[in-house]
Parts: sequence; C-alpha cells; structure tokens
Amino acid sequence: MATVCSGPVWDAHAQFGTTYDLGHLHPFFLEHRIDAIPAKPGRPGRTALDMRIYITFSHHCFTQSLQSAGSYQSDETYVGNGEARCFSADRWQLSHLLPSIARELPAKRLYHTRHHNYLTVEMAAGPGPVNGDYIIYFRAQRSRAVDVDIFIESAYIRLDKPHLQKSTWKMGFNAILMNVLQGRRPHPPP
Repeated sequence: MATVCSGPVWDAHAQFGTTYDLGHLHPFFLEHRIDAIPAKPGRPGRTALDMRIYITFSHHCFTQSLQSAGSYQSDETYVGNGEARCFSADRWQLSHLLPSIARELPAKRLYHTRHHNYLTVEMAAGPGPVNGDYIIYFRAQRSRAVDVDIFIESAYIRLDKPHLQKSTWKMGFNAILMNVLQGRRPHPPP
C-alpha cells in the first residue's frame, strides 16, 4: 500500500516487508554568522549578522518520478504533498548524507542555476560502484519565522556535470543569504 504524507516531517515507508525510516530528513535549525565587514573609502561596511536558518527536505530526496522508475507496484508509491512518486532505496540510502551536507553548506562550493535555485556536489558518493556525482538542489527564501528557509528540493546521482555547464556559476553561501535578506534574486550571467 502506498505511503501518503504531507511533509515536511516525512512518515516512514514500508514496502515488501521492509520499513525505511525517514527521521533523518526531519527539519532542523542551523545557526550561521556572517562576519562584519569594515568600511573602506567609498564602500560602506556591514555589521555581523547572526542568522537562524530552517532546513527542510523534499520527498524528491528519497523518491524518483514514476516515469523514470518504469514498472513499479503500489507498495513502492510514496505520495508527498499530493505528488505520487516511486520510493527509491538507493536515494533513501544516500539521503542519510543530506543533514550533514546541509550543515556544511557554508563551507561548500555552491552553484546557481538558471532556475533560481542552487546546487552543490558530493563527489563519487553512493551505494556500489558509482560513476556520477551526488547532486543536491536547494532553494533559499526569506522566512517569516526565522531569517531564511532552505529547502533541499532534490538529491540524486547524476552522470553529467551540471555544475560545469555554462548555465551555472559559483556563488558563496553568504552571498546567497544576503541576496535573500535583501530581496534580490541572482540572474544568470550574460
């Protein structure tokens, strides 16, 4: 029988006699400090900012589209926020890395895509022999409850290198946060 959940606290999924716990993908808070910048001639400075960030995860981090799954049984279906997808044991296994990756975002190399979201890459991660990279897509937006919400939209192995395409460019975590706080959306380079 399909699992139905409205997130962001994802219910465990049972299929074919195995239960997959999703407690590791429950939302959490991250404290982050953006250091002060002293004023320079012609450039204003900035005081330090202490921020509280709320991190949530999509069910796309442990499921795949029904079309890409091909054939599947109803036990493999996970319905999150009204969207039916096929549970993926491989994505679920990799998703255990996501909380630590999310906590390490300030130190990671991040890339902006053309779709107003961001990605980061974990090199050669995954169960068994993996030729691709673990790509994590996320969105950052202003929050009413905390300073910034970060929503991990999807995470999966990709064989191509989306971070090396012309449609992406490097962007620092602090720059992402400052853009969110100032209501600016970065635009793709010319």
